[in-house]
Amino acid sequence: MRLPPANLKCPSIQVSEVVLKKVIEWCDHHKGDPVTTADDDADSRKKTTDIDEWDQKFMQVDQEMLFEIILV
Repeated sequence: MRLPPANLKCPSIQVSEVVLKKVIEWCDHHKGDPVTTADDDADSRKKTTDIDEWDQKFMQVDQEMLFEIILV
């Protein structure tokens, strides 16, 4: 795994505590997932319906919350 350069800048955004907690929850749940490869990306259209139960429940939020999660 390659690390980004030390001088890489990450844009700062305003995010509420609730949204940040949801993003951290998602990251924590998926931290052990295998890294996708270019071949996996090519098949991504086929896999759009293969959403596991945890992710389905995680995304059961109002539209505004979902939009904020996507932005983060």
